[in-house]
Amino acid sequence: MKRAACLLLVLLCCLTSHAQVFAFTDWMSEDGESSFNARGAVTLSGLVSHGPKQAQLYPRQTEWLGASRMRLLADAETAGWFAFHANALAGFSNRTKSSMSSQGESVGRSYRSRYLGYDGLKDQDLQAVVLVDELSFHLFKDWFDLKLGRQPIGLATTYLYAPNDVFQPFSATAADTVFRPGVDALRITAAPDALSSVGLIAALGYDDEDQPVWRKSALLAHLRTNQAGVDFIALGGSVEKRYLVGWAVQGEIDGAGLRMEGNVSFPQDAPDQAYAQITAGADYRWPNSLHLIGEYNYRQNGTLSHEDYLRVDPQTTNNTDPYLGVHGLAASLAGDITPLLTMQGLVLANLIDGSFLLSPSFTYLAADEVELIAYAMLPLGRRPHENPDALGLPRLRSEYGSYPFTLSFQTRVYF
Repeated sequence: MKRAACLLLVLLCCLTSHAQVFAFTDWMSEDGESSFNARGAVTLSGLVSHGPKQAQLYPRQTEWLGASRMRLLADAETAGWFAFHANALAGFSNRTKSSMSSQGESVGRSYRSRYLGYDGLKDQDLQAVVLVDELSFHLFKDWFDLKLGRQPIGLATTYLYAPNDVFQPFSATAADTVFRPGVDALRITAAPDALSSVGLIAALGYDDEDQPVWRKSALLAHLRTNQAGVDFIALGGSVEKRYLVGWAVQGEIDGAGLRMEGNVSFPQDAPDQAYAQITAGADYRWPNSLHLIGEYNYRQNGTLSHEDYLRVDPQTTNNTDPYLGVHGLAASLAGDITPLLTMQGLVLANLIDGSFLLSPSFTYLAADEVELIAYAMLPLGRRPHENPDALGLPRLRSEYGSYPFTLSFQTRVYF
C-alpha cells in the first residue's frame, strides 16, 4: 500500500501542479508560446463471453466482465521546444477465469515497469488497478526530436496485421483504440529534411523481479525516406528475446493505398531458427467516408496443421504475435452511417483451417463529450475437442473456432 500511496502522490503532483489555475481546462500564455491542458475521461464497460465446451481453455463457459476506468490526462508545451504528456488511470473490474478481450485495454508486461502501476487488491471476485500509460518529456526543435519516459510507440504501416508494430500494439479486433499503452523508452529522431528521417528507439525490458535486463529490452534503428511519392522504411536491432531486420514500403496509385511491411527475426537462444513475417495490403477511401482495407499475412513461424497450434516452438513466439497459422487474410469496411454513428466490419480468416472471425462494431457520439461503443466477436470454425490429448493439451481443430462468442458495450464520458 505504501507504493500505491507514493504512486498516487506522484500522479497528483504531475497532473495537478497547476490545478488552482488551469485544472481541466485549456490555458495559453498571452504570447502563445506556452500552453497547458488537463482533462479526464470515465469509461464504463460490460462484456459477456461464451466459449466452447473445453474446460482447460474456458473453466467457465460463460463469463461476464464489468469494468470501470477513470483517466487523468495532461499536456503542456513551452516555447515550441518542450512538451510534457501524462495519461494515468485507475479502475476496477471483476475477476475472470478465461482470457477475455476488453477492446484493446488489456496490457502486457513487455517494456513496462511495475513501479508505475499497482494491482495489489486481493479479492476473490474483484481486482483494482492504478497505473500510468504515459508519462513522458518531449524535446523538439527544427530537425531534432527527443522523447523520454513511458510513451506510446507505433511502427506499423499496415492496418490490420502489423508485424513491425512491436511495442504494445492493439489487436486487429480492438474496438477501442483511443488510448494506446506506452512503454518505458527513449526515442530520438533526426529529420534533415521533410522527406527523410533517422531514429533510434531504446526500450527497457524487465525480469520477474522488475529489474531491467538486456535480453528483454529493445534497441532499434529506424530509417525513412520518400522517393517519387513512395515511403521506404528500414529498421533493425533487438526486441524482446530476438534480433530483427525489418522493412516497409507504402505509396498510392489512383487514390488506392498500397503498402507492405515485414521482418526477419532471429531468436536470441536459437539464431538458426530464423523466421519471416510479411503483410501486404491495399486500401481505398471514398468521399462518403467509406474505407475499405484488405491484407494478406504470412507467418513463417506459424503452423500448417491445426494439430500443431499449441506445439509452436516458444523461441518463435512473442507477445505481439497472436496468430497461429502460416497464411491469413483480413478485410475491413468502415464508414459513417450518420454524422454521429460510425460502423466497422472486420473479417479475419485463417487459410490453413478455414476458420473465420467476424467482428462488427458501432460507435455513437451521444453528445460532444460522450461516446457509446457496441462490439461483437463472432467466430466461425470447428470447435475444440472437449477432452485433452495424451500430453494434457487442448485439442484445437481450428484457430478462430476456439474463440468465444463475445458481446460488449462501453460508454466513455470526457470532462
